[in-house]
Amino acid sequence: MKKFLIILIVLTLFSFSTTDNKFQMKSGNLKQAVNMMGTGIEINTLFDEFGNKQKIKITSKINTIIKSTEFIANNGKYYQLDRQKKTYAISTSPEQKGYIDVTKFSETEKLSYNYKDIGEEIYLQRDCKKVSINSIEKKTSGTYWIYKNIVLKMDSKIMNFPVKLETKEFIELPLLNKSEFEIPNDFKLVNEIK
Repeated sequence: MKKFLIILIVLTLFSFSTTDNKFQMKSGNLKQAVNMMGTGIEINTLFDEFGNKQKIKITSKINTIIKSTEFIANNGKYYQLDRQKKTYAISTSPEQKGYIDVTKFSETEKLSYNYKDIGEEIYLQRDCKKVSINSIEKKTSGTYWIYKNIVLKMDSKIMNFPVKLETKEFIELPLLNKSEFEIPNDFKLVNEIK
């Protein structure tokens, strides 16, 4: 259950979008921390081509167990990698997993989640749009600080569990190696990463 919630929360926050130009900047590197149910999660996200290419590494620590998971999205295709075993699996799109993206809500979704634009606030020396959502039916509520369609901070409840996110470091427009978003040639395709 806890693993499922962690993955759902990460998908809710950052995951890959099939929408062209997810972000309003060409490339970046985000280092973020999530605190949920006593679990510390670090998320390192590289993105290029306005978010159409992304690499996300999620590291979680539960008690003394440290687990890392890596995903790559490249122009609408999604992959989960296991660097130790040199394998990869094709992953389903976030939309098929119930992913929501507060930065791209339709008018119907805004009504369903009671979405409110509550102004602007400086966070990490950036002018962020501050929004809130509150859906009793979906057991989701929270406040989000959004910069160029990127959630930099979040204070919320997802499925009634408190979740906090803070961006620790954000480098806009870094020089990125294109191979960051490709499956290494020596990796084998498998059905599932365990």
